[in-house]
This record gives sequence, structure tokens and C-alpha cells, in this order.
Amino acid sequence: MSGKKTGLIVEPTVRIFLPLLEETGTEVSVDQTENVIINGTVTQIRRGEYVDVKVPVFMQLKQRYPNL
Repeated sequence: MSGKKTGLIVEPTVRIFLPLLEETGTEVSVDQTENVIINGTVTQIRRGEYVDVKVPVFMQLKQRYPNL
């Protein structure tokens, strides 16, 4: 190891789970993703599985879903 820094910055993450949305019974399928946009950067979160998101994304979702 040369001791050089790689420039990798590890940001803290939060593990979340967004439940699946119920199907409406129509032919149109329900989009099972949630999008969060912060400073022009889009983060797409899949519903129905545990995912790790960065803290600012979690804070945005917490405003939309207080029970998160």
C-alpha cells in the first residue's frame, strides 16, 4: 500500500423499507418506485425491499412518510 488516499468519501446511510403500493384493479400497473430529487440528483428507491439511502434522501422521505 502506498498510503495514498483514493478520494473515496463514505457517506452515512440509513436502511429503509417502503411498502409496495396496492394495485388499483385497472390495467395500468402501479409504479413501485419512489423518486427523491436533491440538487438535481435523482435517487430512485424500489418499494417492497430494504434499501440503504443517504441521510439527505432519508430526511426527504421522512417528510413524505412520517412513520418511516
